[in-house]
Amino acid sequence: MCCGPGNNGGDGLVAARHLRLFGAQPTIFYPKPTPRPVFEGLVKQNHAIGNPFLDSHAVLSAEDLSRQYDIIVDAIFGRLWPAQKENSSFL
Repeated sequence: MCCGPGNNGGDGLVAARHLRLFGAQPTIFYPKPTPRPVFEGLVKQNHAIGNPFLDSHAVLSAEDLSRQYDIIVDAIFGRLWPAQKENSSFL
């Protein structure tokens, strides 16, 4: 679960929590944590139920990602992110 600093990232943290509760084993990549109580609470909840967080400086190749993970969920950018078109090659 790749989580960004905004509301979409918060949704990703909630989704990771629910996935764990349904028996999945999500890993969270949250490189820019949001310093707001609701986000800090979501991080705490994910830690409490055993969801691991990747090091924010982790750099994995596409080959590493495809070997280690079955699914990658984009919870980084919301649909209203203004620079989305300019950065489509990044995505």
